[in-house]
Amino acid sequence: MNEQSPSELFVRAYTERPGARAVAAKPRLSVDDTPSPWTLTFDCETTVDAAQTLRVGVFQVRKSGKLKQEGLFFNPQYLCDDDIGEIESFAEVNNLEILTTEEFRKDIFLKIVYHRCGLLVGFNLPFDISRIAIGHGPARGSLRGGFTFKLNEYKSEPQVRVKHLSARAALMDFAAPGNLETGRGMRNRGFKTPHHRGYFLDVKTFAASLTSRSFSLGSLCKYLGTTTQKLDTDEHGGAITPEYLEYARADVQATWECYEKLQKQYDDHGLETASHRILSEASIGKAYLKQMNIQPLLANLPDFPREIFGKIMCAYYGGRAEVRISRTPTQVLYCDFKSMYPTVSALMGLWSFVVAENLSITDTTSETQAFLNEVCLEDMQKPHTWKRLRTLVRIRTDNDLLPVRAKYNGNTNTIGLNHISNDQPLWYTLADCVVSKLLTGKTPIIDEAMTFEPGDVQSNLQPIDLFGNPDYRVDPSKEDVFTRFIDLRDDAREKGDPVQQAIKIIANSTSYGIFIEVNRDDAPKPEPLDVYGPDGHSLNTNTTAVEEPGRYFHPLLGTLITGAARLMLALSERVAEDQGLNWVFCDTDSLAMAKPDDMSQEQFYENGQTVVDWFEGLNPYKKPGSILEMEDANYSPNTKILEPLYCLAISSKRYALYNKTKSGQIILGTWPGSFDGSVYRRRCARYRR
Repeated sequence: MNEQSPSELFVRAYTERPGARAVAAKPRLSVDDTPSPWTLTFDCETTVDAAQTLRVGVFQVRKSGKLKQEGLFFNPQYLCDDDIGEIESFAEVNNLEILTTEEFRKDIFLKIVYHRCGLLVGFNLPFDISRIAIGHGPARGSLRGGFTFKLNEYKSEPQVRVKHLSARAALMDFAAPGNLETGRGMRNRGFKTPHHRGYFLDVKTFAASLTSRSFSLGSLCKYLGTTTQKLDTDEHGGAITPEYLEYARADVQATWECYEKLQKQYDDHGLETASHRILSEASIGKAYLKQMNIQPLLANLPDFPREIFGKIMCAYYGGRAEVRISRTPTQVLYCDFKSMYPTVSALMGLWSFVVAENLSITDTTSETQAFLNEVCLEDMQKPHTWKRLRTLVRIRTDNDLLPVRAKYNGNTNTIGLNHISNDQPLWYTLADCVVSKLLTGKTPIIDEAMTFEPGDVQSNLQPIDLFGNPDYRVDPSKEDVFTRFIDLRDDAREKGDPVQQAIKIIANSTSYGIFIEVNRDDAPKPEPLDVYGPDGHSLNTNTTAVEEPGRYFHPLLGTLITGAARLMLALSERVAEDQGLNWVFCDTDSLAMAKPDDMSQEQFYENGQTVVDWFEGLNPYKKPGSILEMEDANYSPNTKILEPLYCLAISSKRYALYNKTKSGQIILGTWPGSFDGSVYRRRCARYRR
């Protein structure tokens, strides 16, 4: 709970360009999205100063996976005669081609990737593309806010556009060449001459999407067990040597081998979406929804009232992350909810909204107030109660305990759980109101309540077999897919099937983020925008901060899911307090319960187990047990014997877990875990940033 009292509150709103159609409302174009059999893999080595200017690079050209060309390219302006001589000697010994950077751009890069419609493969591609460019500028059109890299002086050749989405991913394509013209006949029929956008696959992005982990090239090679491993060198920026060129050559071969192994993993999913379209775990989730022929909300209901979107977005807050005991070393029991977002989605029956053709909205103000008046802690142990939470409420707050978005530090908007009194009514999830009542004993007063119900199931939904395995069949029209994914993951784990990690990624990527996806587009100058806020009215403004909802945008689901997750954390907080336990921190789906100084070790563990057991009745899965679980960090390695675990928390998402020796020495320890069928050592200490 945040003890500060902000003077200004901020809420989300729904924004839209006047007259614009959402991505989901636009028909999907039926085009061939398959690269030709040609591929180009390349990597650049640069100077070590701030400019990081290209010195030498290595490339490989393949057709249908078979190596056709391999060579070196170099920048003669930044190499001395001795360096060039070493390159020529190395190329002769290893039967490699030698090109200048200019020749590589024209005769290899543009020829293979643009004119032959081949696939470009690299590790951290935006960097390498920028190193071979002869100029750069701001990108325009759909990738504005990014960069355009010039590869040729001729307008007949395209430039490459790059826009970073995150530290892991970037959008890349070819801009339309300057002399691309549309014939009069096509113009008269309303058509434009299509141009090739290119196929770009960054192995760094691909690996992160398939594993939910970040890698360097070296760590990825070890993880995948490639034949060629990344070599070590300390010769960056020094004289060119055969050893350094072998290092650079190995990088390209290792990148290709990583791509091959990752492509095999992706092919096992059996998805129609091309691998170069996979930019994150969410991309995989969308690909699965597409494979099941699930139509997005705005495809089925393109005219859904934007006023309702405004109210829904007002009620949207992210996961709860707070620290209650800061800067004080404390013994804890660290507990985590099993697959929090799929779990609360299953309890509320939200899959029925995903596959519904439409939905209905009913005013349930009196019924919802009656429910809130009567609801108690024990009611929340009953699964059927959770289906009552598919409701948003407008309340006039009066010292109620609710999420608040404000500038607590005076600079940045963050979210805290606060006692709030405000004359202007605000929208919240019903789950948030239940939290307020359970933690304060005071019932919020509702001005208005909207309850949502799904309509008929979409026709033409398609069942799928995960990884081509009939044992892992998923039927979106007959079962709750959120639950099914977790059940399949449990089954795979019991069998020792390495696909269990992939199923976990599928479950997480389809159960939350894609439904609340809003893509920011920074316009170069203010543009008109319609803004829908909590009062249901729209206002017109001009701003450079333009937002566009993602294809599977369904803000009701994102809002209800996070509201229910906050309720789940509050329930664990309340049950822990009933057992005489405080807590150090909570973080989205986890809680670190604190041992009181005057409580024995045995009693602490017993009371903590009571908190865990309280949630057993809310388990929606086949595998029995509580959805609140004690993490492995609480146990001695390779055992189920509890040992004292300590925590030092600084602020939300900044904490460390550790053990102590008998002499009091602090150990940032490790414990065993399973990942893709192999045993590895995970760090027990988590300093989350």
